[in-house]
Amino acid sequence: MEGEYLIIERLVRNISHEIKNPLTAIKGYAQLLGLKPGDPELVEKTRKMVVENADLIDERLHALYAVFELTPGEKADIDIAGTVGEFVRSLDDDIMARVSHINPPGGVNAVLERRGILRALHLLVGRFDWKGNGGASLTISLRETEEGKPGLDFEFFGVSFEGMKGETFFLPYSEKKLYRGGTELFEVFATARMNGWRFGLLDGGARRGFYLVF
Repeated sequence: MEGEYLIIERLVRNISHEIKNPLTAIKGYAQLLGLKPGDPELVEKTRKMVVENADLIDERLHALYAVFELTPGEKADIDIAGTVGEFVRSLDDDIMARVSHINPPGGVNAVLERRGILRALHLLVGRFDWKGNGGASLTISLRETEEGKPGLDFEFFGVSFEGMKGETFFLPYSEKKLYRGGTELFEVFATARMNGWRFGLLDGGARRGFYLVF
């Protein structure tokens, strides 16, 4: 129960913080407008600010709702290594230069939902804040787990994962220093649950990043 309480508390705090900031801006301008109701410049500035912050709240709520609208696609026999390689080659040149991928000899095939894998790759790699973490690089490794399942490890270098906790790392807005959108890891978590995959933090010494086991 303690773990469940921690997750609920962190979730409520995260979402409340994201909504409270634009609401505070709206309230502040409304109070200022009350002091200068006849100032046309302030009236227009307040109007724009209210619209922008209302749109921001709407965008954040829509991003959360959209996660629960995900639906699984059809499974097919796919080449995981080929899928990862295809995705990496599709990245912008500046990002692709910072991403490497390691595949075992012979490759790994499995019956999986390809669309979900590509979506998870896009969220974990394409939506990472590469600009805000200028020294970061990433290695994607394909491996076979002890139970014989294929897995992908996303190991980051040159970026801090300090303070990231296994119980709550995937919650919306938990890791904004890594993913500016705030809901990327939550959507990967939802995609993994929907497809029966495992999604978690890498552990073991200095390794920093995430894993997906299919």
